[in-house]
Amino acid sequence: DAQESRGLGDVYKRQERYYCSQDFAYWLTIYGTIFEPRTDRNTLGGGNLPFIPFAKQIELVRKREWCLTQKGPDADLVVSKTRDVGASWMTCAFALWGWLYKHPWNVLLISRREDMVDSKNHRSLFSKIDRMFWGLPEWQRPAGYDPDKHRQKLFMLNPENHNELAGESTTSKAGRADRVTWADIDEAAFVPDLLDIWNGIAATTSHRSATSTEHLGEGPDFYNLRTGTDMEFRPALFEIDYWDNPFNDEHYIEQERVRYASRMADFEREILRNPHAGDSGW
Repeated sequence: DAQESRGLGDVYKRQERYYCSQDFAYWLTIYGTIFEPRTDRNTLGGGNLPFIPFAKQIELVRKREWCLTQKGPDADLVVSKTRDVGASWMTCAFALWGWLYKHPWNVLLISRREDMVDSKNHRSLFSKIDRMFWGLPEWQRPAGYDPDKHRQKLFMLNPENHNELAGESTTSKAGRADRVTWADIDEAAFVPDLLDIWNGIAATTSHRSATSTEHLGEGPDFYNLRTGTDMEFRPALFEIDYWDNPFNDEHYIEQERVRYASRMADFEREILRNPHAGDSGW
């Protein structure tokens, strides 16, 4: 009976791995976890919670998957988002899923400071990946994975398929020495001279993405990518508004309006995605 039970368990695990490899949304919904430090954002409270995505988050990943099949302008993607819709979490989840189940799958994650890419702070991109990875059942992790060997600063190697996740901060030379499946620039509107990096990684990968809330304080590069200003061809565009998160109802928006009352231009930018609010210079 014990042998039969183990056999059935192995069949189940192989079947589940197949389902997960075929559909990111299935994998995330059944096996994903997310860290929520706030205890008042949902009925489950805070801490490590099941990662149950809402519809727009899955649409974002479907857009990423579509861009990976394209050539030319549609191979690249600009994601303009409001606050609190989990866009960075979805980028990290998609990177981890492909690292587990696709090949080749080498990903470069870029943010404006190194500590925002990889640090013990839960806000860093690799911290999100680590939390999701260790939240998976052991049989979903690569055989032989040793964090001392395969998880270095700004780097994560899958010993089974040799996929890699790498990270860099935003310098003018970011990504130039790499060759990757796709690359994402997080909080791109806050990166000075964004287009230097955007064009610098054009030879590194056929699939670039820039994800950010709206901001013009560091210059118009992200705005120009989003709108196609001064460009003959512009990247594919995906937009997420506050109402796309089911938790963000009218009570939420009124509450946020009050909390931003000291400077309403910040509310316009952060929540309503109006990049021009408070930035008359641009």
